[in-house]
Amino acid sequence: MSVAIKLSSGLFLPALMEFIYSLFPVFFEKGASSKKIKLYNYLEKKRIDHEN
Repeated sequence: MSVAIKLSSGLFLPALMEFIYSLFPVFFEKGASSKKIKLYNYLEKKRIDHEN
């Protein structure tokens, strides 16, 4: 359950940043991408831990 909450909260901020970026491209040029990369790395770690 805690992984699902962390995942959904981790996706909300990048989605909001992408929306603002679509309206005003000068803002958040790399912010949302870096958050998605961090979230991907977190999920990969969880997947590897779960397999072991």
